[in-house]
Amino acid sequence: MNPSWSALWAFAAQLSMLSMVSIGGANVVLPEVHRYVVIGQHWMTDAQFGSLVALAQASPGPNVLVIAVLGFQLGGVAAAALTMLAFVTPTSILTYALTQSGAGDRHADWVAILKRALAPLTAGLVLANGYVLTGASGAGKFAYPIAALAAIVALTTRLNPVWVILGCGVLGAVVL
Repeated sequence: MNPSWSALWAFAAQLSMLSMVSIGGANVVLPEVHRYVVIGQHWMTDAQFGSLVALAQASPGPNVLVIAVLGFQLGGVAAAALTMLAFVTPTSILTYALTQSGAGDRHADWVAILKRALAPLTAGLVLANGYVLTGASGAGKFAYPIAALAAIVALTTRLNPVWVILGCGVLGAVVL
């Protein structure tokens, strides 16, 4: 479904707000983007959203490409540009302002405190992202235990992530 431009501008405003809490990258706000695009606006299905995220992840470049891919799906090149600008502009302005004000001293005490305070938020957002994208994958009820196994192996071993992904793919092919 192609939304109207007024609806796309409303989505851009939502993305601008989300960008300010995207500590850890664009992927951490995907659950909220999913809620807005799939559940709230019904602009696409779970499977379409999951496929677009997978396409963006497979593409070379930064993870924020997922925002452009979603924008392109919703309204073409102009919508991709709108969504990307809406997502990157607020944090770019904030970063520029902080560095120009002299607050960019990464060795300052407040920076260390902020990093420690934001770590649990980032971890929670990453877990929420995994939960939403696993559900949107369309892989069924066994997808959650396989994703949990992948997370446990990745966190507790020094195994190359490629082997974790490959192993889960084989397990998924057998079980699913």
